[in-house]
Formats: sequence, structure tokens, C-alpha cells
Amino acid sequence: MFGDEILVDKAKNGKIRPWKEKKLANLTYAEYLQILEIKKAFRVKKCGNLLTFTKSENGLKLYQTWFCK
Repeated sequence: MFGDEILVDKAKNGKIRPWKEKKLANLTYAEYLQILEIKKAFRVKKCGNLLTFTKSENGLKLYQTWFCK
């Protein structure tokens, strides 16, 4: 079901969307929350762990994920 293939998500203008950088920032934020003993640290750490892509005419497209606000 899940492959080890690294996928790239591009905007219509061809620019690569920086999902890896956003997730790394999310993990850093979760670490700060954990240090401060804030209860939502675990939930923040788990945000965006799974990205679901679907096939489209132009290749693969991001279909579903769960982000933190």
C-alpha cells in the first residue's frame, strides 16, 4: 500500500512545495511544546505525517492530509 518512493508536489507554476521543510518546523515546534509541558505537543507532532496522493492527467496530485492550524 505504501511505497518508499519520494514524491514531489509542484504548484501550477512548477514551483516545488516545501512539505519537508514545513514538517521539520512542525517537529521543532512540537519539541518546544514538550519542553514547556504543553499537552498538545503530541498532537502537533503527528500533524501532516501522512500525505495521500492520487493519479491525475499530469501525474500525482496531493489528495488528502491532516494539517495543524
